[in-house]
Amino acid sequence: MNWLIEWQALSARIKSILDAGSFFYKALLPSAVDTRSVKKEILLKNAEKIFGNLKEFSENHQSVLPRIAVECLSEFLNKPMLRDSGFFQPEKIWESGNVQFALTSLAAFQSEFNYIIADTQFIARRITERAFIHLQRCIVVDEEVRQKWVSTFNMHEPKCENLGHYTYCIMVYGLLRPMQQEVGLI
Repeated sequence: MNWLIEWQALSARIKSILDAGSFFYKALLPSAVDTRSVKKEILLKNAEKIFGNLKEFSENHQSVLPRIAVECLSEFLNKPMLRDSGFFQPEKIWESGNVQFALTSLAAFQSEFNYIIADTQFIARRITERAFIHLQRCIVVDEEVRQKWVSTFNMHEPKCENLGHYTYCIMVYGLLRPMQQEVGLI
């Protein structure tokens, strides 16, 4: 699965647990007693699952994520408090503090990570736009390239797609390397 699609699912899950935590604390206000252990059994258990999903996400996608996103994820996952084996199964006295720490940490991480990847998405769009402009110009000014595209287009669509993917990959790679170096992605 594409890392961005997987991140969007994780981000939605984080938002949902934050909403659940907010609802829980609003509903708790009149009595201030958690008689059903919602903090421990629902909020902390789900937060623990999300932390596990984030570790998996990091392992599966660190080779394709921007360096700064990998650093952000690593810093978050290596927080000493979250690595403590008893953090997600605390004694009653620590439940409220651990829920607050877990949910606040997730909210802060989500915000930072979204900011980081939004910046890289902008760069990727700019690279793609530049590649298509270059392809258009090549077709207009280079007779050989134009003939290749016209004859391939007249054959049928899959052949044209193959030519397009091949040309696109060459151009994006040629444009991507300098831009990645420019913004510190490599």
